[in-house]
Amino acid sequence: MFCPNCGNQIADGSAFCPACGKATNVIVQATPVQPVQYGYVKPKVPGRGLGIAGMVLGIIGLVYCFAALSLAANFAENTTFYGNIPSIVFSPFIVYSVFPILAVSLAGAGRYKGYKTGVSASGVIMGIIGLALLTIALIVIAVNA
Repeated sequence: MFCPNCGNQIADGSAFCPACGKATNVIVQATPVQPVQYGYVKPKVPGRGLGIAGMVLGIIGLVYCFAALSLAANFAENTTFYGNIPSIVFSPFIVYSVFPILAVSLAGAGRYKGYKTGVSASGVIMGIIGLALLTIALIVIAVNA
């Protein structure tokens, strides 16, 4: 290393020149080389799979709950067709209620874990609507039984 003022050779890393006494103003630091990353890396969102599963089960649950509502309306119109056996009518409702319950719980778990998008919110909403439709269908059957 050489002094920037007088040009005499000085020891590496010295702050002052021993010949002229001027400051060298040299700061020697090793800077690590950072690797350059190209492109966009999409961050993982926890609960995404739960939110999507809740939405899909909410859609399936709504379809089945509308079917249950039509089954209840058919029962209300044709009580002689079914007779006095409400267990034939109530058994599909147990199967139909699984989908909206799972939709609410899975989409709610997805929202709790951090996937707070419209997908998981729609799963919760469709599950709640499905449970409301099942409740209406059961009330229709209970009134007409």
